Amino acid sequence: KRIGLIHHSDRGSQYCCKEYVKLLKNNYIRISMTENGDPYENAVAERMNGILKAEWLDMEEYADFLQAQERISQINQYL
Repeated sequence: KRIGLIHHSDRGSQYCCKEYVKLLKNNYIRISMTENGDPYENAVAERMNGILKAEWLDMEEYADFLQAQERISQINQYL
């Protein structure tokens, strides 16, 4: 059982569909979503994700998901 994990997202259909919500709940992951109609609520997170992708992830190639995940962990230590 995973305790303390929170999945925060916008209200995109991929995050609201029954299958995805069920997957999160079955893994004891708390669901958090932005409010409707507030495009600025998630602005800082969106900007950080954009920088992460543009500055680091798009400049490198990864053999597999695990390698990309390890690199993201390294970058998060830096930030």
